[in-house]
Amino acid sequence: LHLELIERRWQSTVPAPALTLLGDSIMHRYGDAVAGILYYGSCLRKGDATDGLVDLYVIVAGYRAVYGNSAQAILNWLLPPNVFYLELPVGEGKVRAKYAILSLAQLERGTCRWFQPYLWGRFAQPSALLRARDESTAQTLLHAIGQAVTTFVDATLPVLPARFSTRDLWEQGLTRSYRTELRAERTGRQAELYRDAESYYVELTAAALADSRFAVSPEGEGAGDDYRADIGRARRRAARAAWYLRTVQGRLL
Repeated sequence: LHLELIERRWQSTVPAPALTLLGDSIMHRYGDAVAGILYYGSCLRKGDATDGLVDLYVIVAGYRAVYGNSAQAILNWLLPPNVFYLELPVGEGKVRAKYAILSLAQLERGTCRWFQPYLWGRFAQPSALLRARDESTAQTLLHAIGQAVTTFVDATLPVLPARFSTRDLWEQGLTRSYRTELRAERTGRQAELYRDAESYYVELTAAALADSRFAVSPEGEGAGDDYRADIGRARRRAARAAWYLRTVQGRLL
């Protein structure tokens, strides 16, 4: 069910001319190596690609197709992703972007099996599909993003109180994800992210919890925004330890 919500959100996002220019430039630069381009971050939330730095992920078939046999291909594989800057004129102004290059195989692993939340913490949040090679690739990307949501939810649930709200889930999960990186986020940032797409998060959470590996049930009356999770103490202790290790390891990486 949560895949349908993500796909519906993708379809409702109409690329602005500035985003189309960025996509065209990236396709011209990397050609057939590009499997898809994902759009996320603050410009997507604001709905204005010219107000800030556009965040893109360029998903590629393989690193050799992008870099040849250079050291960059090896480094991109060892410690993904590689990040680049792109600036283009748009009318009398300009559009600026940073784009990360990541292989499709590593996207699938990173949203499903990576211990670190670098990918599943990002792509559990709202995103948009800017380009896809074909419908089959679009579906592969959709399933990877859907898996990011599942991984995020299952990693966060055991560190929440037994009774929790959708807001608790996302604010706590995002807070813990940010702690694993060397990034400065002002106080209250997680609350802002949640408020920017609250209705979407409420729907997404209800759908994702139905597929969770934990026993979770709606709690109380109302719109189904409060839940109770039946998770044992040992599992909760293990989850807290895992997040501590993610913080240490993530900052080292």
